[in-house]
Amino acid sequence: MELMPIRLLMPYQPGSKLEIRVCRMWVTKSIGENPQPTSLDCVIVDKQGDAIHVTTNARDIQYFLNHLRVGDAYEINKYRVVHNRASNKVIPHAAIIELNQKTTIVPVLKTTEEIPMQWFNLIELEQLHERIDRDVELTDIFGCLTAVQPIEELTIQRTRITKKRNLNLENIRGETVRVTLWGETATNFEDSGYQSLPPPIFIALTSLKVKKYLGYTSTCFI
Repeated sequence: MELMPIRLLMPYQPGSKLEIRVCRMWVTKSIGENPQPTSLDCVIVDKQGDAIHVTTNARDIQYFLNHLRVGDAYEINKYRVVHNRASNKVIPHAAIIELNQKTTIVPVLKTTEEIPMQWFNLIELEQLHERIDRDVELTDIFGCLTAVQPIEELTIQRTRITKKRNLNLENIRGETVRVTLWGETATNFEDSGYQSLPPPIFIALTSLKVKKYLGYTSTCFI
């Protein structure tokens, strides 16, 4: 069966077998005092360098955690292609792939052509002002990590306590931006291993919202 390029996938049109690599994967949780898992989400990329957002429902999270691993390549088939969301798009593609337990997943030990290990839709720091309060697409940025602030606790809507951490990033022109990490992302940043790395440390941050705070542009992890 001929492989289907990701760029040709269209909502509610039948899709053929894909050969892809899982670039990143995360469990999406509900917002509230007791967050619950709602889906398992992935970014996958093919040999042409095109990417798409993949999602599952809550009851299939563990199944796909057992069958998919970040960095590995797979052939997948028998999936559903639906419209991408109207806002907070992880990938600027017309479609999203939905997986279920009828989806076939076959590990690929040796691909015919090299598939990229990562995929980002990076923008320059000076372009961030164009994204302020415009959440059709989430934002990816890259820069040199110049500061990591301690975790703070905040009360949200007088009922819920959450944690946040601020980072500072700088580009090669010396322009800086503050990035605010919230909740588990803020606490998990300690486990990312950055403290053991020699400077300069360069990082990519994905799925950001861009907001104004006290007159300054700030990016917020969601």
